[in-house]
Amino acid sequence: MACIAIPPDTVTGRLMLTVTKTLLRFYLVRHKNWIFFRGNRLYVPSGCFTPAGTITSDLFSMVLARIQMEEPWAEIGCGSGQLSLLVAKRGIYVVGSDIDEKCLRAMKVNSRANKVDGYIDVVLCDAASCLRRNAFNLVFTNPPYFPMEAEKPADVSILAGRDLRILKRFLLDSLRISKKSVPVLFSVSSLTGLKIGQPVLCRCLPLERICINIVAKR
Repeated sequence: MACIAIPPDTVTGRLMLTVTKTLLRFYLVRHKNWIFFRGNRLYVPSGCFTPAGTITSDLFSMVLARIQMEEPWAEIGCGSGQLSLLVAKRGIYVVGSDIDEKCLRAMKVNSRANKVDGYIDVVLCDAASCLRRNAFNLVFTNPPYFPMEAEKPADVSILAGRDLRILKRFLLDSLRISKKSVPVLFSVSSLTGLKIGQPVLCRCLPLERICINIVAKR
């Protein structure tokens, strides 16, 4: 059955965005700090994006498990490292970047606790601004993708600005650091209102479709 996806520029779409923002704001600051995700025990501080119960994290974990690419890999906006840890558990070297120092400290704690710190490096910067051009064989990102302006500190991990400038910067940076013709994977919602790339794996919700898409630098 095809998804029923409501565009973000309709009355229903705007209402859905407002409700989603409110729910995610609450979840980002009220979630449990210690969780299990795909066999890893994780410390996720308040304000950092948690994989517990989130569809994009589930979809990404399934997609990443299928991919066979040479290292190094990079995760842009890695947060507390839930996805990078899954990659490192396979013996693949991955670099994670994030602008939130608190989340990066948690990622280092998590990599040591799950005995994969030898396969992970973390860097503090905005998107991939500190990483070299044409350096990675796979880049993936679970970026902010809702077209609304951030009003609170916790919003920066979920809201991309009305013009999607944050999401676009994540994608442009990901393409810049990826080698030619290698994949860039990113999460997106039908409420984003941006059509780019091809869907790899999707999940339908009432009135919304969430996907992991793929693009590649030519």
